[in-house]
Amino acid sequence: MPEGNIRYWKISPGERAWLWDKCRNNNLICIGWCHDTDWRKTKFGDLTRNPDKELIKKILREVYPLKVLFSWNNVPGSDSHKLLSFLKRTQFEQYWDETEYEDLSATSITKILGEIKIPKDITNIKIADEFYNAVKTIDIVLDNNAKINKFSDKTIHVSYGDNSVEITFDEKKKKVIPKINNKQINKLSVKEENGNFNIYKSTENKISRWAEIIKDFFDIKPGHKAIVYDKNFHINALAEVIGGYEFNQKIDYPHTKAVKWIKIFDPPLNTKPLEDELDTKISLNRTIIEMTKKDWDTIYDNVKGVNKITVPSQIDFVHVTNGLIKKGLDELGKTKASKNELIPKLREIVGRNGDILVDDEKAWKEIQILSD
Repeated sequence: MPEGNIRYWKISPGERAWLWDKCRNNNLICIGWCHDTDWRKTKFGDLTRNPDKELIKKILREVYPLKVLFSWNNVPGSDSHKLLSFLKRTQFEQYWDETEYEDLSATSITKILGEIKIPKDITNIKIADEFYNAVKTIDIVLDNNAKINKFSDKTIHVSYGDNSVEITFDEKKKKVIPKINNKQINKLSVKEENGNFNIYKSTENKISRWAEIIKDFFDIKPGHKAIVYDKNFHINALAEVIGGYEFNQKIDYPHTKAVKWIKIFDPPLNTKPLEDELDTKISLNRTIIEMTKKDWDTIYDNVKGVNKITVPSQIDFVHVTNGLIKKGLDELGKTKASKNELIPKLREIVGRNGDILVDDEKAWKEIQILSD
């Protein structure tokens, strides 16, 4: 691809970068949403070739339809349980968004949701995400001591456990504004249907944002360059895109494109010292952002010397090398291997990962000693 046609992208490997290991091992970048949708085979045709944001939004609306949360007219009353379930799930989602996987706590979740079966290994990413999705559909045990009162037909007060909630109509009765413990959450939509004011959780802003990201993903072409970043906005890798869109149901986020790793950073490259030099603010919390050639060059120019294994600290060197030897043995499917068999495999691994170690013969001599 001619230099002038190359575009540069920053992409996160899943929410909070949880798919990085799979992306690294399978040489790909990916996004989620519409997990059962092959975007080449929609009712509007192949949307990956000429991506149309409005058509993408139509597909998203079908996959993620609006659902009635509760009817204002029936609270307190027959929809009280729906309101309480919504409030508990909302608190749970806030906790989930604000907490790292390794810090998830069964005690904290139980305090929010009540008695509910929580997997033992809730800090395991895959198990945690399965649990999170299950919470959207399972019955929530409600607090029998919850109190719900309505005032002037414009305000609902709810109290349960240690929580206090106020829900009010706006002046035009088009939106509902909920506050949980004095903290406002997203406004809810209101539709007057059959004489009832039905309350919906608006998804339009999310759908519009998702459609923009999906369209950007389709715009990433072979020959473009990708900067893959982690949950701390540090750089995991630099890559060149070598494949078109694939619908790959073997990976959790099935919309993928193949890449060739130019450089993998382990540990990730801290970009904070580079902030003043970058055109694009790399810490913007969005799955995909288009960057500039200057951004790419700035990051690429800072790779020199990164990841190079030297021997100033024999302890650090042994720690890194033992991990490399273990990976080599794993790939060979053995617990022991001769030096003649192991060393070529280790060279293959670091060469595949683009590690500067591949050219460091002094380090290789040290590795040969350690692998004896």
